Amino acid sequence: MSGACAAQAAVAGRCRPQVTSARHATRCQARGGGGGGGGRRQRGGGNRQAEDVEIFNIESGWNVEALEEMGDLLGADGRGWSVDAAEDDGATSDEDSSGGWSVEVVAGGRSEVQQFSEGEYDDAWLDEEWDAAAPSSSSSGGGSGSGGKGAVATPPTFNSRVLRTAEQQLIASLPRHMLRRLEEEQREADKEKAKLKPAAMKKAAARLKTHEQLRIISGTAAGRRLRSPQGDQTRPMMEMVRNAVFNMVMSLYGCASGLPAETRWLDLFAGTGAVGIEALSRGVGECHFVEMSPWVVSNCLNHNLETCEVESAAVVHTGKAEDFLRRAASLNRFAGGAFDFMSVCPPYELVDYNELYDLVEVSPLLHEESIVIVEYPKKLAALVRPTLGPLHKLRDRRYGRTFLAIYGPAAAGAERQQSAERGAAQAARARNRLQDLLADMRAEDVEEDISAPLVTKLEWQSPLAVLPYPDPRLRAVNVRIGVFDDSLRRLAEEMFEVMYQDDGVGLAAPQVGVNVRLMVFNETGEKDKGEEIVLVNPQIVNTGKSRNLFEEGCLSFPTIYADVERPSKVRIKAQDLQGRKFTLSLTGFPARIFQHEYDHLDGTLFHDRMEPDVLATVKQQLVEMEEAYLTKNPGADIQRVA
Repeated sequence: MSGACAAQAAVAGRCRPQVTSARHATRCQARGGGGGGGGRRQRGGGNRQAEDVEIFNIESGWNVEALEEMGDLLGADGRGWSVDAAEDDGATSDEDSSGGWSVEVVAGGRSEVQQFSEGEYDDAWLDEEWDAAAPSSSSSGGGSGSGGKGAVATPPTFNSRVLRTAEQQLIASLPRHMLRRLEEEQREADKEKAKLKPAAMKKAAARLKTHEQLRIISGTAAGRRLRSPQGDQTRPMMEMVRNAVFNMVMSLYGCASGLPAETRWLDLFAGTGAVGIEALSRGVGECHFVEMSPWVVSNCLNHNLETCEVESAAVVHTGKAEDFLRRAASLNRFAGGAFDFMSVCPPYELVDYNELYDLVEVSPLLHEESIVIVEYPKKLAALVRPTLGPLHKLRDRRYGRTFLAIYGPAAAGAERQQSAERGAAQAARARNRLQDLLADMRAEDVEEDISAPLVTKLEWQSPLAVLPYPDPRLRAVNVRIGVFDDSLRRLAEEMFEVMYQDDGVGLAAPQVGVNVRLMVFNETGEKDKGEEIVLVNPQIVNTGKSRNLFEEGCLSFPTIYADVERPSKVRIKAQDLQGRKFTLSLTGFPARIFQHEYDHLDGTLFHDRMEPDVLATVKQQLVEMEEAYLTKNPGADIQRVA
């Protein structure tokens, strides 16, 4: 039978009376057993005063426990339905002490009562009695009244939502003032949802936007732009890192100009496909891409394959990389068998690196000569294993906040040692060149900016600490340094300590609250490794024409990382700790570090350099940092993000 008085409504769903018009009513009566285990005690008889009872809540829906209160509101006029409890005290007859329920159908002066014991209920009886009591369509006036059976009515709604049968019957029984109250509460709830909806929609819309800032670096598709989703759906490998990876891979594989056409590449967590497409562009014969997001596959990955004209050599698998590896372990020659190269660049926070390593180690998709690239965050460095099945870790590199481990065949141990020695020799030569540049500093007249003030005494409070955005001192004017004594040396030393402590590769004096034109950096980001560079009163002479896009972070924005485009080369003039003037040319990662810190000296922050679509992905985080700062520093004069 059609669902009735919401309750299942009434207590434990033992009776489900049906109400179809205001002239008909059904009553569910709880008959309490003599032992007190039956129904609830009936509230006072006579004329009962109606009162508001909360039977509906916007968040949780109908309040079944409060439905029996409807007897107070509706029982007096015989309209609708009621749930009443029989008296416990004074029950002397067998009928009164039997427990269970009785259902009474009341219609047109006809009344039929049927009693049921605990656990019993007969749907067929109530259907028959109700059909007999209900008026025919001819007696209902044939109109659109609630009792007309032949009428085709529009489904009833409440605040634009189509009601279920039980809800229809309950609302039909409510007095008007309660309906008005429910409608008012619904409107208030809709207003609250409307306040949240724009932000949620904006975030969802951002995920559906794309940009084309990444490029293929080398090979047949060199220079082609790749479409990438805006936001945090994917983390494509930046051009600088990708170029370094392929240089190492080709060196390990013994290829000078390209990768052999008979080789195969597996790109796990493919995202935009930047790594796999780069491999195809450089000569790989076949590449399999594994990406779990259908939207990214259809809107970015497939588009990029077509743009770079490599779709004939590509196979796309839509699904989780972990499931792909499990299927490969259970199926013979899955995906064509083992691969020569495998790139594993997962979203750091969304994967279990232990599980991932376990799956790759036993995977038949590797052979003894395979080369595997694994990208990982520094905080998970302890999980990176020295071996991966038959393969040994041959390289471990850091590029900004990107860390890479490269695994290769065990037979390459000797080559690895030789390569390490060659790398050490190259590093020594690079250090010597830098020392030569510093040692052969030309006593050039550095053009001074006479508009910038000159400080002759350095003062600061120890210990130094990095200022968080949007501290006004990050935007303040920074004066030139005119004193080269022990205080300058101690300031530089303390800045290095703060930089290493906060896991940075560069730091400008304004970031620690000292508004002078001084910066320090070490591209390795590790103490006692690499070269520590101190630049006093630096100036940019010129920059190269080529520009690179790279993911940057900033110690003043500890949780924000985003793409920033900068020149790949820069020539500068500066002074050292003794005040001697010199010129220096920087390329690659050191050039980017310098430009980032140089912006701090001019009061420019790295989000000022972001493209609008990139800035939109981090704007909410910037606003949250601003609000948090103002909470701690009420009335502070800060520059808000545009």
